[in-house]
Amino acid sequence: MFSKILKWVGIVVGGFILIFAGFITYVNLALPNIEAEDITVDVTPERIVRGEYLSHHVMACFDCHSKRQTDVYSFPTDDDYLGGGAVAFDKKLGVNVGSFYPANLTPFNLVDWTDGEIYRAIVNGVGKKGNALFPVMPYMNYSKLAKEDIYSVIAYLRTLEPVEADSPESEVTSFPFQTVMKLFFPQDAQHQDIPSKNDVLKYGEYIATAASCSDCHTPMSGGKPVADSAFAGGFELTTITGKKIQSSNITPDKETGIGNWSKEYFLSRFAEYRDSTMQNRKLTDSDLHTEMPWIQYSGMTDEDINAIYTYLMSLKAIEKKINKVNY
Repeated sequence: MFSKILKWVGIVVGGFILIFAGFITYVNLALPNIEAEDITVDVTPERIVRGEYLSHHVMACFDCHSKRQTDVYSFPTDDDYLGGGAVAFDKKLGVNVGSFYPANLTPFNLVDWTDGEIYRAIVNGVGKKGNALFPVMPYMNYSKLAKEDIYSVIAYLRTLEPVEADSPESEVTSFPFQTVMKLFFPQDAQHQDIPSKNDVLKYGEYIATAASCSDCHTPMSGGKPVADSAFAGGFELTTITGKKIQSSNITPDKETGIGNWSKEYFLSRFAEYRDSTMQNRKLTDSDLHTEMPWIQYSGMTDEDINAIYTYLMSLKAIEKKINKVNY
C-alpha cells in the first residue's frame, strides 16, 4: 500500500515538474509576443522640436543613454557622446539580477531599426531581437503618453549626430528574473491624448508620468513599488560614483515632504540649473550626491514644471522622513 502511495506521489510530482518545465520553456521561447508595427514616422520640423524637448528635458532619455560627467554636480550628460550608450546597470549600481546596457540611440545603431521597432522598444519594452528590456527603462510610463509624442521622439532620434559605439549585449544572470521579465513587463500600449493645459492637474500628471517621477520617488519592496507610498521617497539608489542615496519625499506632507513649498520655490529649484555656472559646478567632497537629473529637467518650461507642482500637491500627504546622506 505504501509503495503505491509513493508511486502516485511520484507521478503527481513528476507531472507538476513537466508542466512547470513546459511553462518555463513557453515563456522563454514565445514571450514577449508583441510584434513591431509597420509604421513610418515623418521627420517633420514640428516633431523634431517636440522630440528634442521631450527626450532631453522631460523623459530625460540621455541621462541613461549617454556618458555622464562624474566630476560635475548631478552628473550631466557628456554632449560629445550624446545618445551613444553608457555604463551598465549592474551590481555596481545596485542591480543584482544581471548587467543591462542602455542602447546607442544615434543613427549609428538605429540605422537598421525600423520606426516600428523603435516605437515598440519605447512603449512596449521589447528590443529589436524580440527580447524583453530591463524595466529600468520606464516604458510602462511611456506607454501612457500620446502616440504623437512617441513619434516625435523617434523623429528626433533620427536626427542625432551618429556616435560610433557598440553597446555590449545585456545579460540576465538570475533564472527567476529572466522568466519574470518576459512574463510581466513587456506590455501593450495604453496611449492617451495630451491633456489640455487648461486642465492643469491632469496635464501635470501627464508630464510627471513622462518624467517618470514616481519611479525614483516611490520605495520598493520585493522588487515592486509600494503602491500606498507612491512619491513618498526612500527608494535606494546607487550613483555612478558608487554612493548610496535615498530619494526625497515629494508628497504634500508639511513636515517631511514638500507641503510647505510654494509654487515659486518649487520652480526655482529647477530654474537655478538653467544657469551655465550651475550646469558646470564641480562636485565637491561636501556635496550630497544625487541621481536627480536637475540640469536636464531644468530645460522644462515654467508651465510644465508648475503643472507637475499642481499634480504633486494633489497627492495624498505621506509622513515619511528621509535621511539625506551619502552612505
